[in-house]
Amino acid sequence: MVQWNRGATAWREIAPQSACRLTSRANSRPGTSPPHRLNRAPDEPAAVAHASALPRLRTTSWRRLCNRGYIVAMNSRLLAPGEWVLLTYRLPREPSAPRLALWRKLRRLGVAQLADGLVALPRDSRTQEHLEWAAEDVVEAGGSAGVWFARPSTRALESAVAGSMDTARAAEYAGIVDEAEAAQHQGTRERSSLVRRLRAELRRVERRDFFRPPQREQARQAVTALGREHVRGEEGVGA
Repeated sequence: MVQWNRGATAWREIAPQSACRLTSRANSRPGTSPPHRLNRAPDEPAAVAHASALPRLRTTSWRRLCNRGYIVAMNSRLLAPGEWVLLTYRLPREPSAPRLALWRKLRRLGVAQLADGLVALPRDSRTQEHLEWAAEDVVEAGGSAGVWFARPSTRALESAVAGSMDTARAAEYAGIVDEAEAAQHQGTRERSSLVRRLRAELRRVERRDFFRPPQREQARQAVTALGREHVRGEEGVGA
């Protein structure tokens, strides 16, 4: 088996090498002619298939399973929803400061608001730890809170939650792009301050971005271009 973990760019072989072809799971039944076939020459290593040879999907956790001379490509996130960490909380209305502090913290984390007093994040050690800290803050402020692990009942339900988070991050990236493009016409001093601020804002948004919309790369390129323009402007002033 060869796995492609979330965020990775290369395959990792974890099974004995064997001469396998690449096909799709839907076409691996006997008697069918599988597409996406990648034949291996006798002197080639077994793990010759790269992610680029597979159908392009935005979801992650690809797996390749050897099956009767074929490597079956499938996406485990299409087969079953992933695990999420949930925070349930309730705070007194007064004083308002703890409620505002919690709202700001959850916003920084980029949570999905499932209902009043219920938020969720894709589960990993970092998100679990942050929501556990948030729960402690709620309890210390006189409220009640709990951290839960759960899986959506359907892939469609998970996609809807992930889509809302993706849309929110895309809007934040778009705002960075707009500011970076507008700053191209500003003076050197104003542009210097804005470059630092946009770089910091981009890092903050990326920390709460779990699904990487196309606007992420657009924002990176816009901030990079603004930084280069600023450097050229300073060099021109110095000359």
